Amino acid sequence: MFRTAPAAEPAADVTNDLSPEPIPLSVLDLDLSAPVGGWRAFLADRHIEIVVDDLGRSSVSRNDARRLFDEHRDEELRKAEVRAASERRAVEADQQFRASLGAGVPASAIPAGMTYAAAVLSAELDAYGYRPRRTCGSRSEPNQKTGGRRERGLGAADLSETWAGLACTR
Repeated sequence: MFRTAPAAEPAADVTNDLSPEPIPLSVLDLDLSAPVGGWRAFLADRHIEIVVDDLGRSSVSRNDARRLFDEHRDEELRKAEVRAASERRAVEADQQFRASLGAGVPASAIPAGMTYAAAVLSAELDAYGYRPRRTCGSRSEPNQKTGGRRERGLGAADLSETWAGLACTR
């Protein structure tokens, strides 16, 4: 059913192709991005001679074109190495950042009647060994400023009551 192909002769080594046909700059444009200053200035900086082929097109020798392709390939490898190093640094920085984040407070550790924010605050204060020194006051006392009724939002008095309530939760 399947037949193996006969052993093929080794392909001719492309790098030894020394044909005298020059490579037009328009062909180089297909594979290499055109330099900002144009091909003429770019090639002059590299001491590469521009010749005119038999059709009147600006061209370079095959050896010079091969050198340009090799330079391009080397530049792409350098850019890939820089991108890989940058990616490694970003991953390491992200891992360090994630390691520095707190684990939070599990839901099972939150006492009944306490909000998550209050539990996190309490856990962080415990981690630092700090507890505010407040006396426990009754949170059910009427607000003196409003004549016994509560206003919406937190005022300074409400915050002090919250702190006092946190200090008394343990």
